[in-house]
Amino acid sequence: MKVRAELGATNQVGANLERVGMTMHVGTHIDALGHFSIGEHLYGGHNVEDSVGDFGLKDLGIENIPPMVTRGLCLDVSKLDDGDHLAAGRPVTADDLKRLCEARDVAPQAGDVVMLNTGWGRYFMTDNETYLEGEPGIDEGAAKWLTEQGVVAIGADNMALEVLPGTRHPEIMMPVHQHCLVEAGVHIIENMALAELAAMGVDTFCFVVLPVKFKGATGCPVRPVAIL
Repeated sequence: MKVRAELGATNQVGANLERVGMTMHVGTHIDALGHFSIGEHLYGGHNVEDSVGDFGLKDLGIENIPPMVTRGLCLDVSKLDDGDHLAAGRPVTADDLKRLCEARDVAPQAGDVVMLNTGWGRYFMTDNETYLEGEPGIDEGAAKWLTEQGVVAIGADNMALEVLPGTRHPEIMMPVHQHCLVEAGVHIIENMALAELAAMGVDTFCFVVLPVKFKGATGCPVRPVAIL
């Protein structure tokens, strides 16, 4: 208060603020295209040497993602195995997604953001040990089927979108990230809260997410919104 008075303030003005230090990939967040590479190669012909600098990404940072206001499609895959959630390590395949879409009479369209409710989100911040031991998620074939439909982003209620640990070729790490971010230019949204939408039986809605323009960042926390 003394400082404020010295600056000429006549009221008892006070304020609180803080300094935050964290990774951008925390909580519900979206991945920038520069988050992953295949060797030295990044999306769109960029390469690590030219695009990664001392202060972040020069070309493919989060500031390049425009606001997303588009159709959202939530696919509830949580009951594929007749339980209330899929098990860790359970791959969701392209055939799984096609059969579910046929049963629900929906289909991914160009420009969509597709979200997958695996049921695994029940463990986020309630049983983190279980949450981190692995997860159900899409395999590379499912990711390729979705990107072939022209979707702009794929999200899920887990920490990495893809199945962990990998099943067919466990020596190949994070192939869905490599395909989506490097080959297809499709963003990934992780740790989404999808249980309420799934419980309501909602398949499609207006989806809104506005990534924060942290210059050069490989991702950022977001608050996605479904407008019903």
